[in-house]
Amino acid sequence: MAEKLPTLHDLTQAIYRLSLAQMRSTAIMQSVLEQYQGQMNPETREKIERFLKESFEDADKINTQFGEFEW
Repeated sequence: MAEKLPTLHDLTQAIYRLSLAQMRSTAIMQSVLEQYQGQMNPETREKIERFLKESFEDADKINTQFGEFEW
């Protein structure tokens, strides 16, 4: 039995939900860093800072790609 491929709408909704989840995760990590950075060991703080940097870079790449996409 052949599987039905997702529609463009389904794919768009999935990407949107994943983007929101990523933004929430990033906001939580940034909040944790701001509130507890004085209490964190340096390794943990560096991991969170690296995650945030990568997350912002990924978001920038995605925004650039979608900005160039012709709907």
